[in-house]
Amino acid sequence: MGDDGDHGSLQLDVTCPMMRLLSRSLSVYFHLQFFTGYGESLLDYDGSSSVLRVGIALYR
Repeated sequence: MGDDGDHGSLQLDVTCPMMRLLSRSLSVYFHLQFFTGYGESLLDYDGSSSVLRVGIALYR
């Protein structure tokens, strides 16, 4: 089962600067993440899933 090539995954992360805080020492970024495939978590390692997440990041 470990040799099967049909259980892959893809993760795409995109960040975009929103603003600078504390005189350029800290930046805030808009974060968009897309995952599709197998193995996103150990609980669902044998099931395929597709997930889109949106968030805020303090660094990239």
